[in-house]
Amino acid sequence: MNEIALSSDINVITAEINSYKQIAGQSIWEIGRRLNYVKENDLVHGEFMNWLESINMNYRVANKFMNIAKELPNMTTSSNLSYEALYLITTLPEENKREEVKKIAEGNPSTTREVQELKKQLKQKDERISALESAEPRVIEKRVEVPPSDYYSLQRANETLTSELLRSSEKVKQVESTKSLLEARYKLLESESREAKELKKHIDSLRDEKDSINNQVKLLTEFNKKTKDLKRAFDEELASLHLIAHFIMRLNYFKQMQV
Repeated sequence: MNEIALSSDINVITAEINSYKQIAGQSIWEIGRRLNYVKENDLVHGEFMNWLESINMNYRVANKFMNIAKELPNMTTSSNLSYEALYLITTLPEENKREEVKKIAEGNPSTTREVQELKKQLKQKDERISALESAEPRVIEKRVEVPPSDYYSLQRANETLTSELLRSSEKVKQVESTKSLLEARYKLLESESREAKELKKHIDSLRDEKDSINNQVKLLTEFNKKTKDLKRAFDEELASLHLIAHFIMRLNYFKQMQV
């Protein structure tokens, strides 16, 4: 079997890998949706575990796929996250979960490491809250300095400016990402276009060869027909000559008898 040649352009290879990763991510959600459907409708008549074994699927993995499909019902767009990362998202608090799903829909999902780090931070936050709630209340005396009258207005202005800078930075990153993706797609299309031209050239060559062979067959067929016609005419002429020869022989015989 001939191996399909790969591009030597790293941008094309990168675009191809991301494309296959997206297909894999969407497949996880589709598999989970179908597993839920089988279980909820009892299509295997109470033998769900045995059925999973028959299709070589571990129950722990299948359960994660099913949770992904349940908890992320609107994830119709593809994702390049692994099923472990998607499952981690389903275990996040509702607000964080919506934020991660929004990133996926926008084509800018968090990495598996980032989701794990977020999960870790949320756990540490919950542990700190629990520790504070269980701790004995303490009275803390603290000297509070009164800030200048314009301190809070300057603070709000600074926060607004910082927020604008962050949004502008994100927009620049998105534009750069979109630009790189479009360039990779263009190069991929350019490569496919060259392959298509070579394929068309080969097809045209085969078509010309086919036409040549058809012409040869046509000529041979006509030659064979003419040969048969000539043979038939020759046989008919030969039969006439035989008849004439026979007549002459009979005529000579009668002449000899009269003598």
